[in-house]
Amino acid sequence: MEIEIFDIIKAINTLSEKVIQNTGKIDSLLAAWTQIPAKELNNQYVNEDTACAILHRCPNTLLKLRKKGELPYLKVGKQVLYKVCDIKGFLERNYRE
Repeated sequence: MEIEIFDIIKAINTLSEKVIQNTGKIDSLLAAWTQIPAKELNNQYVNEDTACAILHRCPNTLLKLRKKGELPYLKVGKQVLYKVCDIKGFLERNYRE
């Protein structure tokens, strides 16, 4: 019983450290984004991970949207990139009140 509690506490500490590390990364990204003027930001490309985070969707859903022609993209080698303005346009087209 004591070993299980120790393992749980250790896992919680590890998770807390990862959250703190990722929070720092998020803060850095947000700081970088605020330095880019809105006009320039629209013409920027983001990778698939960032697009997934913005849309709150998994990579498979983005693949389906690409195949349907609902979300424009650029492929460079194996990397898929999305223009920020295209993501915004997709969100606006699908906005429901």
